[in-house]
Amino acid sequence: MKLHLAELVIYSMKPYLAAVFAALFCVLASCSSQTAAVLGQSGAADIQLKASLEPRMARLIRSFSGTLGDNSAGNSLDGPAIAESMKQAPGVNAVSFYNIDSTTIEGTLSVANVEDFLSLSSLPESSHLIHYTQGRQLSIQLDLASGPELLGALSPDVADYLSAIMAPVSTGERLSPEEYLELVRSVYNPGISEEIAGARIQARIEVPGTITRVQGGSFSGREARFDIALLDLLVLEKPILYEIEWR
Repeated sequence: MKLHLAELVIYSMKPYLAAVFAALFCVLASCSSQTAAVLGQSGAADIQLKASLEPRMARLIRSFSGTLGDNSAGNSLDGPAIAESMKQAPGVNAVSFYNIDSTTIEGTLSVANVEDFLSLSSLPESSHLIHYTQGRQLSIQLDLASGPELLGALSPDVADYLSAIMAPVSTGERLSPEEYLELVRSVYNPGISEEIAGARIQARIEVPGTITRVQGGSFSGREARFDIALLDLLVLEKPILYEIEWR
């Protein structure tokens, strides 16, 4: 079985939601240049993820009493607790995160078939997160109608955290990016709003063939490249769709 390598690099604000959205983005990507993941021809995927918090967001996370559960170690991110809350997510075979320090986690997520990841019977097939055509196409889609349900299935901790920062992807509320940043600014402080506004996810995905088309990014040979504003994922003012086709 041939395996295919992908890399995902998270810049600026890097909370564990960035690791989560790395998985949401492609389910075959790593979330730093130091980690990687593979996708098998059958659709099985093993993902290595790494995420860190910026200082203001780290302080905010620590202020959310109980949001991430009992955190006796005083970590802003609690890797084992996050992993535990994700174990029951649909399609997840195994998940493990550990702390490098109080604001950085690293670990792995394994799925047997990418199409099963967060595949909920309550959602129509057209709203499923991932569609994979073996040897030909991968697509990832997310919209405001399905976002809250998908996040709840992924992890109650993730849903609670995103609700705490009032992210429409979790609350379902329709806000423009500007309205959302103003809301964060008014409830918390400008620094948090600035970190969210500046956060980006950059991804490079190598597929098992010569790419013929990419939606939402660029490509060369077998490699697709994406540059994603985290704000777009949090707000979902427009449905997000990323596709790669190859031959």
